[in-house]
Amino acid sequence: MKGLILAAGKGSRLRPLTNTRPKPLVPIAGRPILQYNIENLRDAGITDIVVVINANTPQVQEHFGDGSTLGVRLTYVGQEKLIGTANAVYTARNAIGDEPFVLVFGDNMTGYRLSRLVRDYQRHGGGSLLALSEDGDWHKQAVGSVEGDRVVKIEERPDEARSPYTSAGMYAFDERIFGAIERIQPVANGEYYLPHAIQVLV
Repeated sequence: MKGLILAAGKGSRLRPLTNTRPKPLVPIAGRPILQYNIENLRDAGITDIVVVINANTPQVQEHFGDGSTLGVRLTYVGQEKLIGTANAVYTARNAIGDEPFVLVFGDNMTGYRLSRLVRDYQRHGGGSLLALSEDGDWHKQAVGSVEGDRVVKIEERPDEARSPYTSAGMYAFDERIFGAIERIQPVANGEYYLPHAIQVLV
């Protein structure tokens, strides 16, 4: 199983902290945000990690190198145009191959242990798995409607809250997510949203 970290965002909401560095390199308690995510994947037994970075911003790769100092192997893929999370995932398709993978956002801070996500994914026999939270803001996050332990609908920033569950920004997928991304259309701002691809799989 591989790991995929999306770390290409501009971090405009954290300015001026991100005026001179990407958001994943902003330090929290002495370590870059991205490092916490790398270590969380590593501690879940995932050491082969693909990092999607802004093709025009090399600082992340310069900082972490090949990942050996953290006990992992990092492969970098540059996102040429920042046109959404689904596009970022699709950019990594060749580096991921046909292996299942855990996806996290490089600027996400969480106390959730990805080892639990991996264990649940293996117990359910693969496919797609989403971590949901009851503490999120549906104005800013995808909202998942569930029946039992199954997601039956997912919406990106809906007009109203139709469920108490929002995306926690942690997922596990197999290669079918790439085919789902190929089937979605961009929204008005030209971006391709990952929840739209997940809805195709639902």
